[in-house]
Amino acid sequence: IMDAIRQRFYTGTMTDGWREDQQRRLLVQLLDVHRDVYRQSENLPAVREATRLELYRRIHIARDYIHACFHEALTLEEIASIAALSPHHFLRTFKAVFGMTPHQYLTYKRLERAQFLLEKTDLPVTTICMDVGFESLGSFSTLFRKNVGVSPIQFRQQTTN
Repeated sequence: IMDAIRQRFYTGTMTDGWREDQQRRLLVQLLDVHRDVYRQSENLPAVREATRLELYRRIHIARDYIHACFHEALTLEEIASIAALSPHHFLRTFKAVFGMTPHQYLTYKRLERAQFLLEKTDLPVTTICMDVGFESLGSFSTLFRKNVGVSPIQFRQQTTN
C-alpha cells in the first residue's frame, strides 16, 4: 500500500479519494496486525497483559536475530540472551509463540535459504550447505530430504526445469 501511495505521489496521479481509500486499507491492515499480536500474546505464560506483550516483543527480537545470523553457529544461550531471558524460559516462550523450538526455527530458516540459493544460483551444494550455516554436507542433505522431500540436487533439477 505504501509503495502504491509513493508511486502515485511521485507521478502526480493521486486523487484525494484514492488516497483516503489507501489510508483506510493501511489502517485496517495495521489494526489486523495489532489484533494478531494481542491474540498471539494471549498464549504466553504470564498473568499480566503488559508482561505478555513484553515477552512477545522480546521473542520477536530474538527471532529477528535468528533471521540476521542464521548462517552462524548460534546457541540457545546466545539467542536467549538477546531476548534477555533465561534459556529455559526463552525456549518455552519461543515455542508458545512460533509452535517450534528455536533450533527447529533456525533449521527451517537455513533450509528456506538453501532452497532459494539452489533455485536461483549455480553455487555448488557444498558451498550452499556451508553458507547457510550447516557444518556437514551429510546432515544438510539428510535434513533437506526430510523437510523438502527430495535431495538438494533433485530439488535444483526440479526447480530449474
